[in-house]
Amino acid sequence: MPNARIVRGNRVRSYIEFSDLTGSYIDPPLLRFKIQTPDNVSKTWTYGTDAEVVKDSVGHYHADVSLGTLKVDAKYICRWEAFDPTWNEDDCLAARETVIETVSDYKEIQS
Repeated sequence: MPNARIVRGNRVRSYIEFSDLTGSYIDPPLLRFKIQTPDNVSKTWTYGTDAEVVKDSVGHYHADVSLGTLKVDAKYICRWEAFDPTWNEDDCLAARETVIETVSDYKEIQS
């Protein structure tokens, strides 16, 4: 998902896919999805442990972020991280960040 400006009260779906050098889709050994708030509070979900991270097919995953309780006019950082659990925890196989910016309240637009 590219950086996005979103109306608060909606749900955002963040996608990620993994492939090898031949273009074949593969599953990472360990996958995490994180969101960081403007207040620098982080929440982490792990595939296989948390229902928020969903495998759609081999190498394809998504996570839904509810924006109903987020602040208006704020930026949230979403980050996918793939790891090999046999490596050092700081050695990430792949990572991707996107920024979600809430621009207004859904109720304001309905009026």
